[in-house]
Amino acid sequence: MDPLEKLVPLSKRLFYKWKALRTVPFRSQFFVGYDLSGNTYWEFTMDRNFQNLRRKIQPHHRKEFTVDYYKNIPPQWHQWLRFVRNNPPTIQELLADKHRQEAIKELAKRSDEKWEMEKLQLEGQTNAHLKEELDKIEQARRKAAETAVPHRSQTEEPIRKASLKPRR
Repeated sequence: MDPLEKLVPLSKRLFYKWKALRTVPFRSQFFVGYDLSGNTYWEFTMDRNFQNLRRKIQPHHRKEFTVDYYKNIPPQWHQWLRFVRNNPPTIQELLADKHRQEAIKELAKRSDEKWEMEKLQLEGQTNAHLKEELDKIEQARRKAAETAVPHRSQTEEPIRKASLKPRR
């Protein structure tokens, strides 16, 4: 099944095949390929000199700002646009890269879950250790309170003990 079947209708795909033919005379723009978003990529010449071909993208959906088009260009097509690679990427190459990215996202998700579980386990161990330490401190305080000898001032009532003397 062609992944572009839903994005690009058959009539448009046939039109693009015709536009990809380089043997048609007086043609200055040639279709090169699609990406998985439905964007089309073209080579063109300004002066009919086929030694200096330029490359461009025509987005599938128009956006308000042209800068936004470059956010979702696959790296393979970006390399082709910048003349880093000579041959345009194939649909199979783009699909393989998409599956690779999904696998990496799944592995990252699993890794995040693993680290979160380890973090919770470590926090649980730390909280249990702190609770044990606090219990020990509380027991030591109780033991100290039980064995402590009360001070004399605590047993006597301060009001009865006080003697008021008039001032001279």
